[in-house]
Amino acid sequence: MMLNRLFTEEVHIVNGLPPVADAFASASTQAVNCAEYKKVVFIVQNGVGTTGVPLFIVESCSDAAGDNNTAIPFYYRNYGNVGVTDVPTTGPTYVPVGATGVLATAGSNNMLVIEVNSAAVAAVSNQHYVRVTVNDTGTGTTDSPILGGILCLLCNPAYSGAAAPATVIT
Repeated sequence: MMLNRLFTEEVHIVNGLPPVADAFASASTQAVNCAEYKKVVFIVQNGVGTTGVPLFIVESCSDAAGDNNTAIPFYYRNYGNVGVTDVPTTGPTYVPVGATGVLATAGSNNMLVIEVNSAAVAAVSNQHYVRVTVNDTGTGTTDSPILGGILCLLCNPAYSGAAAPATVIT
């Protein structure tokens, strides 16, 4: 909860997967160290892409390179094909999902919000790094390029205010 602090003092922002034309063709975000945070939120945003249905999986890792990765459960909300004026007032359903991952919605202008508890990351051999892997043909779906990217927000810090770690990717 933010108490008269700046947003950037409470949330560490990482460009997990920079936006590119075929963003979800067998890619992974940067693995981030969530040891000093209670939650990690990945915001998946795609623009143009009409038929691709990528599979998103969250992995606990032993280091920033993504070594010793293990799929873990997470929560997500699928904002589907929402435009600027179509943002829902109550929000979509918050869904728990197992380590098998979640398929995104086909179509352009979609957002998928993935939320991970740091305790779920640490439950795998006391690891502290987490990333999202994505594959647009992981479940036999047709390979269809999608313009997109993934933003990573590390939330609910263990530190106070401006004492943020300088980096979470080393």
